[in-house]
Amino acid sequence: MLNLSSVIDRFAGPIERHRRAAPTYSAGGVLTLGAQTVDTIRGNVQPLDPRRAQVLREGIRESARFSVWTSDEVRTVDQAAELPPDELLWAGKLYRVHQVDEWEQQGHYRELAMTEEA
Repeated sequence: MLNLSSVIDRFAGPIERHRRAAPTYSAGGVLTLGAQTVDTIRGNVQPLDPRRAQVLREGIRESARFSVWTSDEVRTVDQAAELPPDELLWAGKLYRVHQVDEWEQQGHYRELAMTEEA
């Protein structure tokens, strides 16, 4: 397969990634959110193709607006590990990552579906 990583890199720009660690619970069962880290990844943000939107879960299909191509790790919610999804700050707005598709044969880039935070 054709490796597109160098082509995509030419159009990538900085995107701020907000990531939380797993929450903790006190002896009384009170939840404390995990620490948040913020770092910069490089990605290419594109409008979400309407055909691509049709394969998203029904709850996010109407609100997903963008996809991102990046070689950096980006995660969705992991319920087993109690990890929330990454949030990406782009163009002054915070977006939640809902779906990640890996394209390992094409340079380890991922396509992400993002919805704007309320």
